[in-house]
Amino acid sequence: MPDLVTHAAVGWLAGRALARRRPGRWSVAAFVAGSYAPDLLSRVPTLALVMLQGRVGPLPPALLNAFEPLHTPLGLALAAWGLAFLFREDQRPAVLRGLLGGMALHLFLDLLQDHQGVGLPLLYPLSPRLFELGWIGSESSVYAAPFLAVLVAVLARRDRRRPATRA
Repeated sequence: MPDLVTHAAVGWLAGRALARRRPGRWSVAAFVAGSYAPDLLSRVPTLALVMLQGRVGPLPPALLNAFEPLHTPLGLALAAWGLAFLFREDQRPAVLRGLLGGMALHLFLDLLQDHQGVGLPLLYPLSPRLFELGWIGSESSVYAAPFLAVLVAVLARRDRRRPATRA
């Protein structure tokens, strides 16, 4: 999977482009959060449980796999919907759009990769079929991360220097 820097940078670039095109309809921060949320919601808890297992002994496989549905479209849509309720009512539509957009972008980037046959369960729970395009290696994004980080830093600095225009 692309690393979090790559996901966040691509999410920021996409969110920024959408927010500039449709001001007020998109939250760039929510788009960035959505772009790395699938890994934070599913992979981080699983890794923590695996580390805990090394200290306390075997854990049930169902517990180790309990967070995997949060890396599927249905699980992410439900997570985005729930997270949007943490914001004021007038902010929820933009936050929800940003989260969903970032999450969709994350899954798209993951879908491009070769996961050595593992793939993504895009239709879960309707189908266990796994999907992947295999166009790039799963670690190829590591080479792009420094360039994307510099691009985001330059554009963010430029945006801060420009006076905000209101429509």
